[in-house]
Amino acid sequence: MNAILSPCIAWGAEDVEAAVAHYVQHCGFSIKTRGEGWVELDSGGPQRIFICDEDGRTPTFELLVENVPEALDSLVAAGWAPYGTNESNGDVYVQDPFGRFFCLSPKQNVAPEGWAVEPSGFSG
Repeated sequence: MNAILSPCIAWGAEDVEAAVAHYVQHCGFSIKTRGEGWVELDSGGPQRIFICDEDGRTPTFELLVENVPEALDSLVAAGWAPYGTNESNGDVYVQDPFGRFFCLSPKQNVAPEGWAVEPSGFSG
């Protein structure tokens, strides 16, 4: 499996609006995009920061893969644990053996500029 680590990072928050206000005020980030249950912040750098409704499994990093089911099988065999899916776009959420959380996304779901358009949301 050859995966690409995208610059998209989801940070969970019990109160999305309070978290957004905090990062805008104290870090100088700006609001880029809003969706249901998430807000994308412009950090001024290459990372795309998404503040999402908390599910207890963040931060979540995105791995772009050619084939999500094959990547999932390979990672599970290596000790990773799946914990959810997003039926609308084929994303699968996994935890590595070291406690990090990842979203496996199909490379074909990548926007022309090279990165996923919005966070997938958590289900699981």
